[in-house]
Parts: sequence; C-alpha cells; structure tokens
Amino acid sequence: MRVKSGDCFSPYAESLVFGESITGIYEQDQTQCLSIYPNPASRTIMIDLGSLQKNVPVRVVLYNSLGQRLAGFDGEGGDRLPVAIDGYPGGVYFVLASQFEKVFAGKFVKD
Repeated sequence: MRVKSGDCFSPYAESLVFGESITGIYEQDQTQCLSIYPNPASRTIMIDLGSLQKNVPVRVVLYNSLGQRLAGFDGEGGDRLPVAIDGYPGGVYFVLASQFEKVFAGKFVKD
C-alpha cells in the first residue's frame, strides 16, 4: 500500500532504515516531512533541515528506489544541505534525516 500527500509520503507506505538497507515500517508519529528541492532535479538537490532542531547534529542518508543506501551526510538542524546527484541515473530517490528519535523523510526525482 502506498499513500502520498503532496511531496511527502506516508510513514505507513515507506520503510524503516535498519543498518544498510530499508527493512521495516516507521511509526506514524515518528516520521515527518523533509523538504527537498528542486524536484525534479538533474545536478544538485538542496535538503532543507530547517524544520529540525537548530544547531543539533543530523544524519542524512540517500537511498535509491530499491532501498539501497547510496550516500550518507552529516548536517545540523536549521541548515540547507546541498547534495550533488549528477552521478546517479534518472529515477526516484528517498532521503531520510534522523535527529534523536525523530525521522524526517522525503523523496525526489532525478531527471
């Protein structure tokens, strides 16, 4: 089952990160929407961490549509994190950002 609302996806429709792959389901109250732009994109995306607690470390992980971990980045809440995507093939990608027990999720399309 897939549930979509705008550019965000339902925590019931997407998966939980465990180790290096996507393997389970997030609880609804733990997942929040993450802003990623431009969408679609071809060279670089900007991951907006403005809705996370400011000046607190954030771990951001990029996954392909098969759930394979492609890259990991460190940032801080309140930042905007630029990520080069020109080396990836076209398709749908997922981004998960975690801070404490909260998980922020988003997706984008690579042209």
